[in-house]
Amino acid sequence: MPVAPPIRKVFVSPEEYLELERASVEKHQYYNGETKKMSGACTNHNRITRNLIILLGNALLEDDYEVFSSDHRVRNTLANTYVYPDVVLAKGEIEYADEEFDNLTNPLMVV
Repeated sequence: MPVAPPIRKVFVSPEEYLELERASVEKHQYYNGETKKMSGACTNHNRITRNLIILLGNALLEDDYEVFSSDHRVRNTLANTYVYPDVVLAKGEIEYADEEFDNLTNPLMVV
C-alpha cells in the first residue's frame, strides 16, 4: 500500500501574511508563521457572541470602552499572532500596528 507523503507546512512572515490577508475575500488567522483559514460558526456560537457584545456594550456604555466583533483583527506581538476574536474590548484610544488601521494592538480583553 502506498504511503502518503508528509504534509509540508508553509511558513510565512507577518508581512507576507498581511499582504495576502488584505487581498483575500476569506479570513485567515496567523500563528507564528502558520496561517489557518477561519471556518463559519454554529448558531449557538453566534448567539453567545451576540449576547456578549450586547452585555458588554450596555454595561460599559458610559465609560471609555469600545466593543468590537470578529471582523476586527488583533495583533499580538508577544505571541506572534494575528487573530479575529469573537469579541474584543478596548479602553481609551485605539492603537493600530500600522497606517492601514486594521490591526488592533491594545485590546483590554479578547474572547
